[in-house]
Amino acid sequence: TRAGWWDRSDMTFDGLALSTALSQKPDVVSLILEHDLLRECRLIDVSDFDSDATISEGLFALTKLADMVIWCVNAGAGWTAQDRAIWDRVPRALQRRSMLALTHTEGMTEAEVLQAHQAVTTAVGTGFSTVLPVASTLAWQAVERTAEDPEAVWRDSGADDLFNAAMTLAADLRLAEIAKVARLIDTRIAPLVA
Repeated sequence: TRAGWWDRSDMTFDGLALSTALSQKPDVVSLILEHDLLRECRLIDVSDFDSDATISEGLFALTKLADMVIWCVNAGAGWTAQDRAIWDRVPRALQRRSMLALTHTEGMTEAEVLQAHQAVTTAVGTGFSTVLPVASTLAWQAVERTAEDPEAVWRDSGADDLFNAAMTLAADLRLAEIAKVARLIDTRIAPLVA
């Protein structure tokens, strides 16, 4: 786990150390994952962007480094004016490769989660490829294995659905890249060697 800043050196922590990394108040948290589809996952907390300069730096990282984005909104707070201001600056191509996680749904009724989902969807429009609720506190308990049945808690929290949707989107993006390269070879290179 790596905590990074735009203006100073990174700090690296052993294992999954999100709490430790986040306690350093970094601009970016990177998780180095041993998985082909998630070789490197960067977390950028846009809620702490407090100036136009930090927003611009964060958006640069999003547009240049991100294959996809998982945007998190507290389901109880809803889509804010700050969310809108930042989201409107994200390029449309990256918006189409973005998912929205409605977080902190634990303790909410199914009707309240549905209402939060509808409110965010109405506010944002069709900008996200998918919108999924996640009981983030429960998901974190599953990750830390403090829940009685971590696998069931992970699944029931909605985190498993979010993870699977992220994997599907990542795989789809890779397949689209491969198809684009294949078309380029067929149309530009193959005629030269024929």
